Amino acid sequence: MQVKFTLWISLTLLLGTPGHAQTWDLTGDWNPPANPNGAWTYGEFVGGVFAPLDWRAGGYYPAVGASGGYITENTTGSAAYGIDPGQISLEADGGSPVVRWTAPSAGGYNIDVFIGGTTASEGGGYGNNFAKFAGLNINGVSQGSNGFSGNVVSWVINDVVLNAGATVDAYVMNPGYANGGNTEAMFTVTAVQPTATATATVVNGYVVEATVTSGGYGYTNTPGVSIIGGGGSGAEAVAVVSNEVVIAVDIVEPGEGYTNTPVMVIAPPFILQPKMAIAPWSLLSFTNLAVGTNYQLQVFAGGSFVTVGAPFAATSSTLTQLVSGAASANGYRLVGTPLPFQAQATADVVGGFVVGATVTSGGSGYTTNPAVTILGNGAGSNATAVATVSGGSVSALAITSPGIGYANGATIVIAPPPTTALWPSNVTQVMELELGNLSPYVNYQLQFSPVATGRWSTLNTPFTPTSSTYTQYLIVTGNAGFFRVLYLP
Repeated sequence: MQVKFTLWISLTLLLGTPGHAQTWDLTGDWNPPANPNGAWTYGEFVGGVFAPLDWRAGGYYPAVGASGGYITENTTGSAAYGIDPGQISLEADGGSPVVRWTAPSAGGYNIDVFIGGTTASEGGGYGNNFAKFAGLNINGVSQGSNGFSGNVVSWVINDVVLNAGATVDAYVMNPGYANGGNTEAMFTVTAVQPTATATATVVNGYVVEATVTSGGYGYTNTPGVSIIGGGGSGAEAVAVVSNEVVIAVDIVEPGEGYTNTPVMVIAPPFILQPKMAIAPWSLLSFTNLAVGTNYQLQVFAGGSFVTVGAPFAATSSTLTQLVSGAASANGYRLVGTPLPFQAQATADVVGGFVVGATVTSGGSGYTTNPAVTILGNGAGSNATAVATVSGGSVSALAITSPGIGYANGATIVIAPPPTTALWPSNVTQVMELELGNLSPYVNYQLQFSPVATGRWSTLNTPFTPTSSTYTQYLIVTGNAGFFRVLYLP
């Protein structure tokens, strides 16, 4: 379908509660002196109450008191005080340093925390040799304040459902004296996609079991379960929900005839807000290809043609090819393979006369004897030569006149072989719509309107993505407009 655009603006239709897959990383997000820094806040526990810390010009967030400890990054480029380069240190000393992550929105999250390090003297001093305990709190509820085992303590907690503003605190506890030791801290939080996922098990053609691989979150009702593909039919399943998370999928009908593992699709708890990115592309149309001939697509860049992609054998006399960007008719071409290349030779100069020539590269793709030019490099003239071609390559050069006065040597230029190129018969401007944050195996419809508040019309037919991303290409002919993505229940 042709759609008229020169200005491309995306508009998505919000349906349900938005959710975004994202990862927060204590080390990767470190950005002093900001505090709070996005979802992160650096502080300490004072009397059991969290208190943010101010950045000190020396390069750390100091806790209260001269020996209260601090939070800092090892920027030395090598291990220092038991902390690996680029990692974050929680120095307990006489305080209890805390790194707090705050949930930016309601949803499901995976939490991974590691606190510990070497007790050896490394890079200037001792590491975690005096610190006694580390802890993890979620919304103020302890997940365990543990003594270090092997000098390390860690937590991995998956599919935690949190409200917006919920807090996760990782900390090292006050040992009661100074020089509590540096403890390396690694802390990541990953948003869980709300849609639950599961895999099927097939035995002798029957779907006999389902394994939940992600429980998702936000299920206030029992979602439907679809079993797609696999070569069989008739299998049915139901989901089991607890605390808004899918905890199991029960097979109620095994079906029959399944030769491959089918796809098990659990309906989403809500439809996410889709994302849309727009980029210009071009559709190249070529004609008069010789069927069975090998071709190579080339683009003009940096003053010459360079190859794009791999060679291919033509199966039709016509070809259409999508390329990124706004292409011109003379910016791309098809050439036969193997690609022809120019022969090279050097001159033998004695007493200012060109007395011989040596072919250093015979080139390829020559169908006739090419012209030969001898340049004097600022001195000399009238030397001539002829080339002999054998098997498509220059095999020899014969000097027909030595010329005179070649005091600076001579340069031999052999004309390039002919290139049989096919140029695009037509270049059509195309717009790429890259859609993301989609719910797999549900139906969507692209729509367009010349104005955001105007009447919306459908573009192409509805589509059903099999993943969270989907790409469509639309032909551009002018004018401006708006897009949106409509969920079809």
